[in-house]
Amino acid sequence: MFKRILSTIAALSMIISLLGMTMISVSAAHPFDDIPGWANEYVETVYAGGIMQGIGDTTFGSDGILTREQLVVTLYRLSGSTVKATSSSLKEHFADADDISSWANDAVEWAYLTKITSGVMQGDKLYFKPKNNVTRQEAAKFFVTYIDYMDLKAPTDNAADIKDMDTVDGWALPYVERCIAAGIINGDGNGNFSPYGNTTRIAAAKMLACLPTERNVRMIAHKGYWPGTMENTVEAFTAAGERSYYGIEADTRITADGEFVMIHDADTSAVTNGETVVTARETTWEDIQKIRIPGEGGVEYRIPRVEDYISICKEYGKVPFLELKDGHTKEELQSLIGKIESIGYLSETVFISFSWENCVLLRELLPDGNIMLLMEDDDITDDLIDQLVEHDIDLDIKQKRVWMKTYVEKCHLNGIKLGVWTCDDAAEAEKFISWGVDYITTNYLE
Repeated sequence: MFKRILSTIAALSMIISLLGMTMISVSAAHPFDDIPGWANEYVETVYAGGIMQGIGDTTFGSDGILTREQLVVTLYRLSGSTVKATSSSLKEHFADADDISSWANDAVEWAYLTKITSGVMQGDKLYFKPKNNVTRQEAAKFFVTYIDYMDLKAPTDNAADIKDMDTVDGWALPYVERCIAAGIINGDGNGNFSPYGNTTRIAAAKMLACLPTERNVRMIAHKGYWPGTMENTVEAFTAAGERSYYGIEADTRITADGEFVMIHDADTSAVTNGETVVTARETTWEDIQKIRIPGEGGVEYRIPRVEDYISICKEYGKVPFLELKDGHTKEELQSLIGKIESIGYLSETVFISFSWENCVLLRELLPDGNIMLLMEDDDITDDLIDQLVEHDIDLDIKQKRVWMKTYVEKCHLNGIKLGVWTCDDAAEAEKFISWGVDYITTNYLE
């Protein structure tokens, strides 16, 4: 597990340094003389990455106990976050804000905003308890909530023979089990986890070094996978289904008789090379079926309906990212929803649109639906964030506009998933992955 992390770090180190992020590194040895032999590589990792420091020039303080504020500082550094506390923000959150060390203010603010810690309720007041020691089961919760917030790929196949798992508190058991499965924590020399034992600095160094680093980015096939075929066709959707993509993006427009067909432009001039030009909204489905799309080698394609697209996504277990190209009435959207629901794949479908009105109507019709606003040239402003939060709508933005990592963090801190489109450059994709974007729409990359 640890070696896999080191190889991942090495591969990304150049990209990370260019982005100005703080990330685990293994390039420098530590200067400490109080490290047991088994822990040297872990301490080297967290020390070189700036995640943990010593308590003296040559003293790490291996047996020292980690406090709550110290632990969130290590996770804050590891995340590369740019969140800053204000003079009043911590006092708005915690009744004991004055007890938080100044060097931990930014980290505690970040941990609160990301829900990595929810604090401790006493009566009707919330406390952070910055100086409290962190027990081993509490540490497990911190690490799992960090993994979930950062959307990291954590292994699930590690095992450890722990003798005292029956002493772990019920609330902590799922976190402890996930940490064990991920290879982050294991038992002591006697095979015990000791859930109420304090987390030592040396134990924390090992846990931090063993945290996963790879993001759960999800690649989306743009208009299907269409090298050698044609976009938005059954053949392109099937080709994408047979590959490793998480989802398949496609465009739909409504016909004169209320069917939804898969086509990007308002008319058919582009896909037919100008041979047959009709506008979808002014043409019936019967007439659209007659249109042939010329391909290479004399192959001809047809324009499919939304039912064809959704059925292929369902067959291959892919998430449909259905772009609504037209503006729609509520009745039209109800009809579209009904067609997808009849196939039994509504909850898996993500609706995306440049039209804010479409998104708001969809939210009204689908209180629990997956909806994303598409954006091209606008910035991610605070007003936009407020609107997205109000309507529970995610964001899919043109890749050239996502030029700052803070855009990604701003969205995530507000519970908004962020996708970028259309990215066909591997280096750019790696950059977005390191920033933590949730989706990358692409023509070719997998």
